[in-house]
Amino acid sequence: MRYFILVVSLYFSSSASYGGFVSDLKAVKNTGIISKTLLNRWQSSPFFPELIAARSKKKISRVSIKEILALEKKYPESFSVSQIRFRKWRILGEQNKHDQLLKIVKPSNNVILNCYRLEAKFVLNKTNIKDEKEALKIWDHGFSRPAQCNDLFKLLVSKNLIPDDLRKGRIEKALENNELKLARFLAIPLSIDEKNRINSWQRARLRPETFLLNESAKYPEWSRMAAYKLAGQSPNKMLKLIENNSIPAIASDNAKVGALKRLAINNFPGLTNHLKIKLPKDPILDSWRVRYHIRQRNWDGVLFAIDQLPNDMLKKEEWQYWAARALEKKGYNDLAKKLFFRLAKNSSWFGFLASDRIKKPYNLSSNSFLVDEIVLERVKNKKSIILAAALFSEGLFGLARNQWSFALKQLSKSEKQVASQVALQIGWYSRTSTTATISKIKPSFEFRFPFAHRAIIEKTAKKEKISAPWISSVMRTESLFMQDIGSSAGAIGLMQIMPQTGKQVAMEYGIKWRGISTLLNPKTNIILGSRYLKNMKTKFKNLALSTAAYNAGPHRVRRWLPKKEMPLDVWVAGIPFPETRNYVQRVLSGLVIYQWRYTGEIKNLKKIVKQSVNP
Repeated sequence: MRYFILVVSLYFSSSASYGGFVSDLKAVKNTGIISKTLLNRWQSSPFFPELIAARSKKKISRVSIKEILALEKKYPESFSVSQIRFRKWRILGEQNKHDQLLKIVKPSNNVILNCYRLEAKFVLNKTNIKDEKEALKIWDHGFSRPAQCNDLFKLLVSKNLIPDDLRKGRIEKALENNELKLARFLAIPLSIDEKNRINSWQRARLRPETFLLNESAKYPEWSRMAAYKLAGQSPNKMLKLIENNSIPAIASDNAKVGALKRLAINNFPGLTNHLKIKLPKDPILDSWRVRYHIRQRNWDGVLFAIDQLPNDMLKKEEWQYWAARALEKKGYNDLAKKLFFRLAKNSSWFGFLASDRIKKPYNLSSNSFLVDEIVLERVKNKKSIILAAALFSEGLFGLARNQWSFALKQLSKSEKQVASQVALQIGWYSRTSTTATISKIKPSFEFRFPFAHRAIIEKTAKKEKISAPWISSVMRTESLFMQDIGSSAGAIGLMQIMPQTGKQVAMEYGIKWRGISTLLNPKTNIILGSRYLKNMKTKFKNLALSTAAYNAGPHRVRRWLPKKEMPLDVWVAGIPFPETRNYVQRVLSGLVIYQWRYTGEIKNLKKIVKQSVNP
């Protein structure tokens, strides 16, 4: 990592040594003091705004608005300095200093800050219709809002700005998110009928069959959810209710939507005729109606179901591909080929699948993006970019990413494009890839699919006897090369390994386990993730199944195995978890691209991945 310091020093004329900045920054955060020693050490370095920001945030209660505005003007390149304003804004809001707060506001997506801003305007009688609409939009949410917004919401209530219809609409959103406590709180000002309706929602969840038979006529809006529940608990019983017309007519269609959605996802047999019924629109049912017929290889059903999709869904690659597959199977070869040729222009999962159907080479260009050297030098010398690179070099990855995003907002379109090259030169692969995507560089394979940690990957791949391009594609899909990130589920690092799995694999590999720090080490993370990939490949003998198992767990993949041999594209289309389905598609399409990048040879999916899935 230290060689990045040399690169950064080329960007910024300074004699300062960058070593030790992290500890010095921590000291300033703790004390709020920049000593003469620190001043002499860092004043001429790109890091100095970070120390100024740390000092100001520590002493924020004593920093005036005038001083904040002066700092922003003096250090416009710094994300951290820009955040001082928001810290002050929050404190002024907490202290109900409304006049001062309104002097410091600027556009922000932060809900808490906007609640404070709007509260100040209401208190000072400075609101307009736009402010009222904004406040109601913040209030109208399916989850509880931050406690800091409560005073604003009390003002809305006191001024009778929340109509009953809007309140009822928010109750619906809350119940959709299973927020029963919030729904009941929102219903306090409403009639007893509305409170009874909320109680009926709870009964529909707890006793779906009883609800469908006895209460759905009165509360048909909950029948979709109740039927979805019952179809998961007892699919045969749910189907029997539908077939015997046991559900009141007013609730019947909604119940069918809920039931068929759950049954199609679970690949329950014998749904073909049920799925031909015209029902109210539901995005999940609409897509699973197609997927169910794909799994059954009922190509008439696929075409029927695709024809029912709304126009915005029909534009997606996925449904165009399956329409072409179905047309091909039905003998409409010319029409199918036209669709396949159109899709084959794309370097994506469905683009590659379409290319295979018409035996057309994949659309992978070997031409590199031509970097304008003058623009490149200009970007390299932007203080905002220099600071981002410096923070990255010190291992302050989260702060560095925020600084990079802040810097990009200050660049022109052409400058953003060459910023990918800057990130690539210093080995900042996550920003290389994201910046290439944001700036829409074409072609951009070398930026969007960079060789992150190539030496470690190739050495590990050789030892484990698995594909280096596969490891690279998994890493890119899992973390986008960010070694410090963790998921909401607790997975950590480049290959997003769960600590329990990491510990188990570390013991198997003979690596000393030091807890989470083991997974934050790029080399160790790659080694452990690659060994786990190998374990999955040993279990399933198929890269698609192994990839799915890496994401969702081998126990789930075993449940998803077909009873008899199935084409790869058909199996992937029927993966019940959207996250895993998209994950497999991204990894396998990325594998094709990395295979080409590593070897210079374009291999199609048939040569890389088995084209059938066996039970």
